[in-house]
Amino acid sequence: MKDKVPKPLVKAYCNYIGPHLPDASFITLHYLYFLSTCLVASLIFWGSSTPFRSVSYLDSLFLVVSAMTEAGMLYDTALRREVFRLIVFRPQYCQLIYTVSYNCSRYGTHG
Repeated sequence: MKDKVPKPLVKAYCNYIGPHLPDASFITLHYLYFLSTCLVASLIFWGSSTPFRSVSYLDSLFLVVSAMTEAGMLYDTALRREVFRLIVFRPQYCQLIYTVSYNCSRYGTHG
């Protein structure tokens, strides 16, 4: 059991396919992980929809990539405004702005 890969296949890879592939750097492996995870997860999501095929594959791919990037990929202007409002005006930022302005007014600014 020396070599299970046929020699013509190895030769074809080394001569024709290998030179066109990028080096195995961190970013290349990250892209490979990201794309393969999205494709596999979208197939699982699409295949497990009840009733079967009630969700189109494009919708499942859109949802999975949105979840992977944590970006939301919003296509509606009203939804974009709502997300912007939630990010900018959420209570943590209001509390931070209040705390900083209170400390600056009480202790003065240090320049």
